[in-house]
Amino acid sequence: TTDVAVPSATTPADDATVTYRSPYFVTITLDDGDEYNGDSSDVITVTEALLVDEDDEEVDISGSIQTSDDNKFRIALTDLALATHEIHLSVTDGAGNTFATDPYVLTFTVEEAGAVSVDLQPGWNLVSLEGEPTDGTVATVFDADHSATKVFSYDNATSSWVSATRVSGGTWEGDLVTLDGQHGYWVYADTFTELEVTIPSGIGDVPPTPPTIALGAGWNLVPVIPVDGAATRDADDYFASVRFNLTRVLSYDADSGTWESILLDNDLATASGANKDVSTGAAYWVYMLEADTLVP
Repeated sequence: TTDVAVPSATTPADDATVTYRSPYFVTITLDDGDEYNGDSSDVITVTEALLVDEDDEEVDISGSIQTSDDNKFRIALTDLALATHEIHLSVTDGAGNTFATDPYVLTFTVEEAGAVSVDLQPGWNLVSLEGEPTDGTVATVFDADHSATKVFSYDNATSSWVSATRVSGGTWEGDLVTLDGQHGYWVYADTFTELEVTIPSGIGDVPPTPPTIALGAGWNLVPVIPVDGAATRDADDYFASVRFNLTRVLSYDADSGTWESILLDNDLATASGANKDVSTGAAYWVYMLEADTLVP
């Protein structure tokens, strides 16, 4: 007999660290191939599948495995502990072959959805969140020990401000109650500090739709939503969906307290460098000739 080859691909990769979500899907792809002349035993059967924790406690997960071709196997794991886990997989093909080292072991570590932070300078800062926070309540994000004292946002639909101000006792008052990933924010801080929130990852009970941001005629305060996970993105690419109605993009330099123009290709064909990019964590003032929808 000839041994079944180890997986040609796995998601996650072996020894990877992944962010918690439930269910978490593990995919293991096996390619039995033609191991010898006349080999037709390309159907692989899982004989045992175990989830093993750091205390060597085993759970049978064979009932959570699905496959459409008897080569690619998808395993749905729910409520994983924030720890290191191993999947122990034993298989056989039509000729009775198994892994040379049986079982095959896939190791991965689950960590909590990471905190996302945005640096704040003393004074005014123009910022945004890169997604929807687990808890965006102003009083939670800027607790009693935080140096932020004022937060403003701009309603693009009504061209009006909403705000929150810290009052005596450290509590917040105003019509801005929560922060989200759909708006930009002016934050006034007394010291160097960070805006820190937790952005959950993965798909929840409802499948997600790609983000859009409604823009009105005139000035709009716009966040940067990193759909590709990148820290920066070319401004022409980010604003491509509204380019025909877009006339100006401005950023704010907290160090100098001055406006900076984000240069688009139509403004300067040879433009390059930082003033050609938008950055995750920043927000931008955008002037529109007509109402439109930004598709980041």
